[in-house]
Amino acid sequence: MFERILVAGGEAGELQPVLEGLRAHGYQVEMAVEGQRLLERLSAHPPGLLLLNASPRGMEAVAICGAVRRMAATRELPVAILAGSHAFLERATALELGADDVLVKPLSLRELLLRIRAILRRRGAAETEGPGSGLIRHGPLAIEPESAQVLLDGRQLSLTATEYRLLIALARHPGRVFSRRQLLASAWGQPGHGPHRTVDTHVRRLRAKLGPHQTLVETVRGLGYRLRREPEAASPHAPECGGLHPASRR
Repeated sequence: MFERILVAGGEAGELQPVLEGLRAHGYQVEMAVEGQRLLERLSAHPPGLLLLNASPRGMEAVAICGAVRRMAATRELPVAILAGSHAFLERATALELGADDVLVKPLSLRELLLRIRAILRRRGAAETEGPGSGLIRHGPLAIEPESAQVLLDGRQLSLTATEYRLLIALARHPGRVFSRRQLLASAWGQPGHGPHRTVDTHVRRLRAKLGPHQTLVETVRGLGYRLRREPEAASPHAPECGGLHPASRR
């Protein structure tokens, strides 16, 4: 069953080819106004994906993306932004604020469909890794692939689907160096020739959420990234990272 996609920004006429193309491929597509009404609608009835059509400056879409990531009800909602080729700074800001992808116009319907499918595939993989995957422990981290739950020092860590896929790709092979091309292929589901800046942006966001443990994710200059093989010793005041059960998530 295909996902429901909510499209916001721009004129309906401008986006008509996009809307018709997505519907022709089985997606449920709805248009929505921007601003507070859009945020209220997202909170009450989140779609499978939010597709934001950026204005020439792109700032409205960037602001909406930031607001979506701040709301508890939509924090994990996949967000893609359609941006003009001139909006470089806005695209970088959108990725830093949590956009899953920024699609540069003009782009073909085929590319749009492939990028949307990749985002939804990553989100689905983050939600269900499948039975028997096993708990992954690494220093202060505990990752439960079956429920896509991550604990840091015994407290639940809130990650986007993309951040989760990046972390688990590294955590399954501590000490192994992943090139940006490999991370695009394994964590992003892309063939490895996409924008490498995307990887750097998401690593920076992941490190920020790891806080005092951000040095777990190491940069190997000229090669890529790895999860440090020997994690730092846990703080004597930090709670022990026990099993993932309801009581531990409060």
